[in-house]
Amino acid sequence: MANGNNRSFIQNPLSFIRSHQFMVNRTISAARPLRRGSVDVDLISFDPANPQHIRLEEFSIQRSARGRYALNAFFLPEIMDDTSLIKINVNRQYFFTTELKGDLFAAYGKDPLNLTIEHVNCHSPAARVPIIPRAQAILAAGHPFCKILSPLPVPKSNRHQVKTYINSTLVVGIRSGTGWEFHYKPGANSLFRL
Repeated sequence: MANGNNRSFIQNPLSFIRSHQFMVNRTISAARPLRRGSVDVDLISFDPANPQHIRLEEFSIQRSARGRYALNAFFLPEIMDDTSLIKINVNRQYFFTTELKGDLFAAYGKDPLNLTIEHVNCHSPAARVPIIPRAQAILAAGHPFCKILSPLPVPKSNRHQVKTYINSTLVVGIRSGTGWEFHYKPGANSLFRL
């Protein structure tokens, strides 16, 4: 089933993201959990009654049939009450992070093809990096490319750089010839460009 999902995603990623529910869980014992960094991804339909429910796993050549496609991606998991970082470039086509649930997502850099991605997790008073000050620091750095998705409004920001989300949200990056584009999915059948 994954090969059909992977092929459908490659053919029309935005339509696939809009019509499917994604789950990224690094602790599933029966699955091959995603590791941080460059990774080949399998989109697994894990519920026969709901084939639109998709789990992201590491692609395994041993389990695959000939002709199967992997999604060549970057993956960035969150770190509880801390910041997780990754550099992305033209070596991969897609980007995934774990679902945002009150977290900050930021993509910034000197050009839209070579970026630093941050996933700022801040769920307890002991969190190392507060969300609003971190978003303001990223904006103040003056990066030529800067996109932020925040659970809270960021004072003195513009809507071209900063979007606010309310519900748990999935963020997916897709690289084109001109650069990375990021899309976020705050609910079923909805998808917005960051």
